[in-house]
Amino acid sequence: MTVKASSKRIESERKMQAEAFALVESQLVASGLFKPESVPAMMSAIRVNSPPFTPVNAHLLLGKKGRPKAEAARIALAECLVSASPPRADPSSFIQAVCTHSANLARNRHALIRMKGIGIEAVRITFVKDTGACAKVKKLKSYPINDAPVLPLQDCNGKRCFCAYKPGIPGLDD
Repeated sequence: MTVKASSKRIESERKMQAEAFALVESQLVASGLFKPESVPAMMSAIRVNSPPFTPVNAHLLLGKKGRPKAEAARIALAECLVSASPPRADPSSFIQAVCTHSANLARNRHALIRMKGIGIEAVRITFVKDTGACAKVKKLKSYPINDAPVLPLQDCNGKRCFCAYKPGIPGLDD
């Protein structure tokens, strides 16, 4: 059964994607790995390769999958690098990590916004047990929604954060 998304939810998803793109762009600029004049082309390729409601997708930019619309947007990362010498970090791994982290931050922030919007006052942190959530997350309990820690945690050790906010009841979930 398919449930049609409300216009409010669609707008929230669009804002989440825009926020994730802004986070990615700021990280690409701040990294010092890429020529500043190359960042707009890189962001254009990332945007083209990110379907609606998917925060960011660097796989196609990096040539890991093929899609007709994406072919024209693909760029050569070697031409975007600041220096011809080997960079201190693998550029494609860096871009993918930035995209994943930015998407996680935006997704979780907007989840909190949606929960506040429907009157939820407390959240608890949950995780997918199979992924081996970091020890810090396993110790987290329930928080008033305005005091919830930002997910992913700053020192998250996972390749991708699978932690999420779930409605909670203060005092009961502790």
